[in-house]
Amino acid sequence: MINIEKIKQDYENLSSKNYTRLLPLQKIITLETAKEEIIDRFLSKIEKIDNNFEIVSTENFKLDDVISQAKKKFGPLNFFDKSIDNGKINIDIAFNFSLISIYYLNEKLKYRVTIFWDV
Repeated sequence: MINIEKIKQDYENLSSKNYTRLLPLQKIITLETAKEEIIDRFLSKIEKIDNNFEIVSTENFKLDDVISQAKKKFGPLNFFDKSIDNGKINIDIAFNFSLISIYYLNEKLKYRVTIFWDV
């Protein structure tokens, strides 16, 4: 669950430093809420990613499902990269307001969703 008060404090702190390109606070709260939804609905349920970048999950969704839902929340797809480096599977997906990074190595999954607060 997102901490709206913390977001407001961070936003006010950035605003006080004359960050003029910040998105409106309500938009940031909406994006941060969407981030948690993507994590809860998809990323936290990934069990494995195979060498063909196919997702194995408890919910039987595919990478295209993650991308489709993220587009609805974060805007158009701007960048999509899949790679394998020394056995580490990397998937990076960028949208107008977010970056989703998924890493899989030695049967361990890590993911990160970054929300862009400025334009």
